[in-house]
Amino acid sequence: MIGLILPIINSNFHLSLIAGVEKVVNDAGYTLLFSQSLEEAYKEE
Repeated sequence: MIGLILPIINSNFHLSLIAGVEKVVNDAGYTLLFSQSLEEAYKEE
């Protein structure tokens, strides 16, 4: 499993980014866990 934290998922760019990363991760045999930090630094640690 690979984790991805984005500040805010609020645009088509972020959705496209997640979809692209998920494809690469899945093709490599992993799963993707993603979350948003809501731009709060302690959530990104």
